Amino acid sequence: MAEYGSDHYVKVNQTTGVSVELLRTQRASSLYLAPTVASGVAMELKRAQIVLPNPTDLADDEVLAMMDFKSGDRIWEIWAYNNAGFTATGTANIGLYEAGELSVGTVIDEDLYALDLVIGGALVRVDVFEEATTLTEFHRGLTLWEQAAIGAASYTVDPYIDMTLAYTMSSEEAATAAVAIAVLEVWYTPAR
Repeated sequence: MAEYGSDHYVKVNQTTGVSVELLRTQRASSLYLAPTVASGVAMELKRAQIVLPNPTDLADDEVLAMMDFKSGDRIWEIWAYNNAGFTATGTANIGLYEAGELSVGTVIDEDLYALDLVIGGALVRVDVFEEATTLTEFHRGLTLWEQAAIGAASYTVDPYIDMTLAYTMSSEEAATAAVAIAVLEVWYTPAR
């Protein structure tokens, strides 16, 4: 099973989609925007995109690692979108893994945020925080470990670990365009 990394982990030629340099050993810093204050809560934006060259066939259970968070970070919104580079049949889950040294670690909950999200064709920007129906509006802003505990994880206290937000393919997908691009944007409050 192959594992693919977003621009947080791999330097990618944006024209061809070919990975040119591994960055995972020195975690890439996220896109940083000035904090936004909403109801007294300072939020930041992390954005990650993955570029897949043509042809790239993604089998069931392949992982697209997008970005890392601390277990004490508070996620408010997760926005997903992609170009028309994917076939009309592909679906993916969005969830959490323990962050590994050179790859994703143990699965925490692979479909905590999205279950069988149709990524075929062009996916218009959509908030997927509640797409899997595990979480509701009332769970926005909880710490990552608290959100994971509502799903499949059994945390009762903060484990103080890094977690990777990732796509996990739930059905086979073939990248058909010259370049297939998937993007995740996350509004969150970093652990202090």
